This record gives sequence, structure tokens and C-alpha cells, in this order.
Amino acid sequence: MSNFARLKRVAIAPARVIESLCAGESGGWQVEGMGPLDVQGKATVGRLLIAHGAGAGQGSAFMQTLRNTLAERGVQTLAIEFAYMQRMQREARRRPPPRIDRLVDELAAWCDILTHPELGALWLGGKSMGGAPPACWRRATRRRA
Repeated sequence: MSNFARLKRVAIAPARVIESLCAGESGGWQVEGMGPLDVQGKATVGRLLIAHGAGAGQGSAFMQTLRNTLAERGVQTLAIEFAYMQRMQREARRRPPPRIDRLVDELAAWCDILTHPELGALWLGGKSMGGAPPACWRRATRRRA
């Protein structure tokens, strides 16, 4: 189990997340019905919802270093773990990621929770496979517009 998965988290309702972010709070939260959310840094430059790669979650050395570096430079990072990765962590067993459309739906649900006009734009990104859901979600929203 990764350090990210082992972190002590505060349980929080999805509706309360925006309230906490608007108040400038950060830290490790367990968002009811969604999973872990690690908020790091102040959004002086921007806010980045960041997804992990297929084989290693947010606890990997690369992801931790990336989040720390971005936070030091004024980019608030909002790190999530997809449901399949949470299951891998619980079971200590590798699994392939689900179809991309399921990850896009999960990412969209996170975006709904984390988007608010007072907080500024929410950038989307990820490492390797974690970058695919943001790209697919963006293409799908452009087609609907």
C-alpha cells in the first residue's frame, strides 16, 4: 500500500469540499462516495486536478515530487485516485484500469465537486494514462457545446 493510501484523511461530504477550498483549507480528505483527495499548496498561479498513471498511484515518488514542486510554484494540486486504484491499494494486487469511458465519468464527477467560480479555473492533467481521461472529457464537452 502506498504512502498516499496510508495517509490519515478527514471524512468530508462532497458538498462541503467547495466550502473548505474557498476557506483556503488543504490536506488529506476522504470524500464520501468518491475517495481520497489530497489538496496541496495555494492557488496563486492556478489549480490542477491531477490523476495518476495506470500502474502507480499518487503515492509514487514521481507523483509526490511533481505535486510538491507544483505547490512550491503556486499551483494548487488536487490529487485523486480512481476507484480501480483504490481497490488495488486495498487488495494489494495489481489490476488493469477500466475502460476509458468509466475513468472519464469518474473524472467528470470530481470536476463537478471541485469546480466553483470563486476558486478560478480548474486545470486537468495526469501522468501517462492519467492524462487520457482529461483529454477525452475535454473532447466530449467540446462536441456537446
